[in-house]
Amino acid sequence: MQKTLILLVLSLVFVLGVNAQVAKMTSVYTNTQTDCKAEEKSEGDEVPFICKAVGGYRLRIIPAGAQAETLEIVDSTGETVASLGNVGYGYTSSKRMLEWRMANGKPFAVIFRVFTYDEQKALDAGDNPYLPKYKTGEKLLVRGLSGYSQIDFEVDGKEANANAKAQKMADENFQ
Repeated sequence: MQKTLILLVLSLVFVLGVNAQVAKMTSVYTNTQTDCKAEEKSEGDEVPFICKAVGGYRLRIIPAGAQAETLEIVDSTGETVASLGNVGYGYTSSKRMLEWRMANGKPFAVIFRVFTYDEQKALDAGDNPYLPKYKTGEKLLVRGLSGYSQIDFEVDGKEANANAKAQKMADENFQ
């Protein structure tokens, strides 16, 4: 009888522990057109933009010459924790959404749609690879934040349910 009670209690503790480990996954969005503003402190001619904070992280948009912008996720100290690479200049000034994947209300990854370019063709022509004429498609970047470097994926933007696939990749690699 006592062994049965002990096994029952241990089973209950295990089940409750497993259920406590399951995180509730949600999303929060940053609109690059309305949620970002020019940084007050900037060096050089190009003025970076910084977006509203989500869980201590921000999207930073840095002009990278006349034809591109560099996108990065920075923490509360300003350190870059994830790079989203380069996009064509002005890309973020049109309505673009950065998706923050949240586990129990805390961000652990981001998802962002970017253009793909035929960079080799542009380089062969001696041209900037981020011009619209070199655009070949779109992809979703899935990047982990601090402590989640295992989340580093790309999803072809033309795939059916590309957004759902990107979310699933992030969520399945949350640990």
